[in-house]
Amino acid sequence: MTFRLDRRALLRGAGGVFVALPLLDAMQPARAATATGAKRVVFFFTPNGTNEPSQFYPAQTGSQFVLGSEVAPLEPLRQRLLILSGINMESAKEDSGDAHSIGMSHMLTGTHWVPATGYAKPGGDSYTVGFGGGISVDQKIAEGFRAAKTTPFASLEFGVQSVSDYGVHPFSRMNYRGSNDPIPAVDSPADMYQRLFGDGSNATNAALARSIAQRRSVLDFVKDDFARLKPRMGANDRRKLDAHFTAVRNLEDRLSRIDVGKVCETGSIDTSGDALSKSRFGEVGKQQMDLLTLALKCDFTRVATLQWSWARSELTHPWAQAPDSHHGMSHGSASAELSRINNWYAKQLAYLATAMAAVDEGGTSMLDNAVIYWCGECAYGFDHNLNNIRAFLIGSCQGALKTGQHLAMGGQPHNKLLVTLMNAMGLPDDQFGDPKFGSGPLQGVLA
Repeated sequence: MTFRLDRRALLRGAGGVFVALPLLDAMQPARAATATGAKRVVFFFTPNGTNEPSQFYPAQTGSQFVLGSEVAPLEPLRQRLLILSGINMESAKEDSGDAHSIGMSHMLTGTHWVPATGYAKPGGDSYTVGFGGGISVDQKIAEGFRAAKTTPFASLEFGVQSVSDYGVHPFSRMNYRGSNDPIPAVDSPADMYQRLFGDGSNATNAALARSIAQRRSVLDFVKDDFARLKPRMGANDRRKLDAHFTAVRNLEDRLSRIDVGKVCETGSIDTSGDALSKSRFGEVGKQQMDLLTLALKCDFTRVATLQWSWARSELTHPWAQAPDSHHGMSHGSASAELSRINNWYAKQLAYLATAMAAVDEGGTSMLDNAVIYWCGECAYGFDHNLNNIRAFLIGSCQGALKTGQHLAMGGQPHNKLLVTLMNAMGLPDDQFGDPKFGSGPLQGVLA
């Protein structure tokens, strides 16, 4: 029998270390060749959905899609875009209460929420809210890095005024270690800078040096698995494996000569100012995006989240010519103001993606080694609809995702999207969240 490998096969070693394999003849179907840089995943949240779906999702599928006004700022990134329409948050439909809270609790967990009491709501309406009922997908992905101590931080949670109006609240929590165990975002760029860089001593450089040392020795960890695999390969695959491991070893040699102080140069990132000043919302967001990019560049983490405001946000956006309440306008008819807010958020996403694309990682960019998932707690603000939720991906995660196209998914549950992200990051799991909502990744999305 001809020996076959799964397209997501990895070499595994002690301590949770793994090495991705290149395109091999033994893989059916073949996967794209894997780069030698680290994979990363970023979750980018913005609230309140859209009331103009025709200006958010393209009418055309395939590679000839035309971006509408709300997402037009992403046009320069179209070859790195993967737009997925027709994904439904089915798990959220089984809970009853405030729709924004339900969507927020299910968005990254895909499972039943835990109802909570004692939380105020704007307007004083009677309602039920709740926290996530399981681990969120970002933390699931981070578990492997945490166990192997691959990076100084298993994950980093950035916020932009996520608790500015109502403090700790189900509306303001999207990351979960487990059921009813939310992780707060860090809203202050100064606090995040301090967390990353401490007091300016050598502590950060020492942490980075340890990370580099771990990456340098990765082939030694998996050499036994490699030795078992190689005799089972055909001659052509053996040549590919030898070339792949030579390339990885060359990368390790380059890493051994890195001046960690220069790699992690902080540049001119400004973290000053009042992080809770509403007029500085965009400025604070830029500071956080610059810090996030730097944290990925320094290999402080492979998993990051950026939460803009909170589910059901009442923020006004005068800088986007939208001076009314964000949530209030989402309950009206199609609104030019709401479209301008989404357009503004798309500009922020483009800024982050472009910054990541500018980081060279040995012939490929950080963005091409990563995937950014633009997510939200509801699809349409006017009726809190959970069908056709926001699902824009940017970056191929080292060729794992088929970018440059818009795919219509026909009502697939969003649990399968979360599995797809896990698989793209190298986790082989075929289920996430409530297993009743499907298994395996979305078809046609992974390369």
